[in-house]
Amino acid sequence: AARAATRDLVANLVAAQENVRRDTARLKPGAPLPASLEVLDPPSLALRPMRPRRPMVIATGIVVGVLVGIVFGFLRGRPVRWTLRVAAFGVAGAVVAAALSFLIPDRFVSSMVLRLPPAEESALRAAISDSRLAEINRKFEIYPGDPAAGALAKMRESLRIVTLSPRRSNWIAVVVQFTGRDRYKAQRVLRDLVPEIAAAVRLKGDPATTPALQLLDSPSLPENPASPNRLSIAVLGLVLGSISGVVWRRRTAPA
Repeated sequence: AARAATRDLVANLVAAQENVRRDTARLKPGAPLPASLEVLDPPSLALRPMRPRRPMVIATGIVVGVLVGIVFGFLRGRPVRWTLRVAAFGVAGAVVAAALSFLIPDRFVSSMVLRLPPAEESALRAAISDSRLAEINRKFEIYPGDPAAGALAKMRESLRIVTLSPRRSNWIAVVVQFTGRDRYKAQRVLRDLVPEIAAAVRLKGDPATTPALQLLDSPSLPENPASPNRLSIAVLGLVLGSISGVVWRRRTAPA
């Protein structure tokens, strides 16, 4: 149903755009026609649902249920003061875990979308060479304290190139992403790569034809970090702290 609805929506958009082109040609002869609407990535058939992630929900329920059962079993029949101390351990674990999570650097992901012929994809990848990445690293100080070889390896790991459209079509959409600790630097890396990629594709293609490379989506400025998930870390600290409190109280309790 989701795929069919998307197909209908795309068909309506294409038909509306073609009507605009026909009306423009009829009412304004000789005027430039609006661009045609082209589907870069056809509606896909989803093989599995995005959510809910039932295996994860079931696993989480089992783990939480077991832990709650263990804690409840130890706390049953205990004095209120004993229970409060265990709860204090849990809160302390959550606070410590949340504080430690801020020692993990934020990771921001900036992305851009390019449109080009399938034959030019190799030129795009060749433009993002090791020498170019090393130059960008020195320019923006992405990894200033690392050796040149280590910084280059991290730059390459932080870069991701994904082809969205099938290569059998006349055009493909390519997503280029860079992950960094600074949101502004992550965006600048991609901005700095655009002229290099455009020059490489233009030199390989025919300069007299339509530009082979189009920037569909400019490098984004990420608002929120992609990682770490500090809430999950704090919850894990709460659970571990509670368990530690139970174990500690059992060992220190009088026989």
